[in-house]
Amino acid sequence: MFTAEVCYVVSQINLEDPLWEKATYEHIFCPLSEVTDKEWLKIMVHGEPALIRQMVAEARKMGMDEISNNFFAADVCYEFVDKEASKGHMLKYLRQLPENRGRKIIAQGDYGNDTFMLQMADTGVASGNAHEDTKAAADIVGVTCDEHLAAYVIGLIDRGEI
Repeated sequence: MFTAEVCYVVSQINLEDPLWEKATYEHIFCPLSEVTDKEWLKIMVHGEPALIRQMVAEARKMGMDEISNNFFAADVCYEFVDKEASKGHMLKYLRQLPENRGRKIIAQGDYGNDTFMLQMADTGVASGNAHEDTKAAADIVGVTCDEHLAAYVIGLIDRGEI
């Protein structure tokens, strides 16, 4: 769970993942009882997709859809963010800035956390290995992330195709 100050890692098992050693943000391992009164910015759940789907069903019963946008950010990662906190909302904000008036906004993405952003862009490009919902939201489906999607998008711009 991300707060303004720190990331709390809540788990009943020891998550000695090498990724935590590389984390650039402060994180604390703790039991759930220590975070129930914290004001959260984002909640990330990692696990088997079937278990995540069960958790999402329970979260919906508790009203999480009313206070959050939620989506798979990867096959084994599900996120809950504030209703107004997403890449798509940020893109809408950036579009309103005076220095961006008249500019064409191109966005690229691959998972549920990118879907709204692709919809808000003038041209949304999903990777070839994107989640099906994300592909459906895009104007263009390009190469996979492993095939350098950013270079692909730059090539489209350079050739005047977008």
